[in-house]
Amino acid sequence: MKYSIKLSFSVILGILIIVFYFSCCISEEKTVVITIENAIEIALENNRELIEAKQNLPASLNRLRKAKSAKGFTLKLQGQYSITEEGINFTSIDPTPNFVMLTDGNQNPVNLINIQTNQPLTLINPQTGQPFLNPQTGQPFTNLITAPAWPPKTITASFADKEQKNLVLNISQPLYTFGKISGGVKISQLGYESDILNVEKIKQKVILEVKKAYYYRLLAEEGVKVSEEALKQAEAHLKASKDKFESGASPKFDVIRAEVEVASAKEKLITAKKGLELAKKALNNVIGMPLNKEYEVMFSKSPDIIQDLSLEKCLNTAIEKRIELKQIELGIKQATIGAKIASLRPSFVFQANYGLVGTGSMFAKENVWTAMIMGEIPIYDNGSAHFQVAEAKANVEKLKTTREKALEGIKLQVENEFLSLKEAEERVKTSTAIEKMAKEAVRMAELGYKEGVTSNIDLIDAQTSLTGAEMNKAKAIFDFEIAKANLANAIGIYDFAELK
Repeated sequence: MKYSIKLSFSVILGILIIVFYFSCCISEEKTVVITIENAIEIALENNRELIEAKQNLPASLNRLRKAKSAKGFTLKLQGQYSITEEGINFTSIDPTPNFVMLTDGNQNPVNLINIQTNQPLTLINPQTGQPFLNPQTGQPFTNLITAPAWPPKTITASFADKEQKNLVLNISQPLYTFGKISGGVKISQLGYESDILNVEKIKQKVILEVKKAYYYRLLAEEGVKVSEEALKQAEAHLKASKDKFESGASPKFDVIRAEVEVASAKEKLITAKKGLELAKKALNNVIGMPLNKEYEVMFSKSPDIIQDLSLEKCLNTAIEKRIELKQIELGIKQATIGAKIASLRPSFVFQANYGLVGTGSMFAKENVWTAMIMGEIPIYDNGSAHFQVAEAKANVEKLKTTREKALEGIKLQVENEFLSLKEAEERVKTSTAIEKMAKEAVRMAELGYKEGVTSNIDLIDAQTSLTGAEMNKAKAIFDFEIAKANLANAIGIYDFAELK
């Protein structure tokens, strides 16, 4: 019995511990809050366009490395194995004599010696029994130093066997190309720099999109709050209207009008909540999160930079910072270099070969090496180089025109965004003042309605004006933040701290 009581107590204790653990976990669970800085970081990691632009960098870098590698030497093995139906042979008569006739000082024959056996020979042909005759004179040989072999012997030499093998080690090194290789390296280097700038341009674009979506969501949340507050005011006014109607202090019309206001406030709240859901999904889509992902956002007002900001400073910074202008400048440099290297230019290359394997042909020998310096001096190409140079120069002029056009567009954009920022700043000030007055008007209207000196319509109008003023103030605040983001993007910077 004792044992069962202890077991029950331990079980109860375990249950209490588990309940306490889960209650702690639930209490410690916190709502995720994403700041605008967090949202930008997430977007820069997940944005597909930015990822694709970054993926282009390795290919661009490899093109640069390939262009640089053209300066160095190349080493390669060239091998061949072939089989033909028949070999190629050459047959000729062996010109080596079979014997030599020795003579004394008076040119009299002394002896005939076979140079192969070193034995004495006879002047008699053993096959015919007749003396050897000189084919030119028809007379027997008497005082010739040499005589041809008999019968004639043949020599067979092979030009190429049925099987041929060869393996050659080749090394090549450009010596001087009059700027062709170095120009190609510069063009590739400028292309790589342009691709890096493209990544930065997309990055600026993503940051602007995130800021807009983030502030639009904040504005949508503020719209829900204002609509909820307006509904509470309308419901409170409806209750007050019913109380006054029941007491005989106001007509039924006031109650009906108050009911209409409540219904209208509910409708506006539904619309505001729908707008908030769309704003949430839009922000999630921009930063690359699941569309239904829930989290909170919070407003952090950026530093006020308007006082020390001038249009001239913005324009000068934009000319210096805008990536489009930098990319056009790189394109002009590329086209200029391309025009130079497209002309007819000589080149000199050192080349050496060393035979490692060579069989099957009298021309393929092992351990045979050659070294040479090859020069190429183009003289005439039917105008091809001239047309390439002309095309490159035309591209340079076109890019210069494009740059001027882009510069004018950037100046116009910066000026427009600067004026929009100034306008947004003034709207924040005026909307704040209007909201303050609208709140005071509602306070006075509610007090007057209770005292019976203010009509129902005047109170409703005051409440409606306050709702509009609150929304206008919220929109002005977030429009001001978006105007800052637009101006920063137009200047080509991430933060206004870069202007200092």
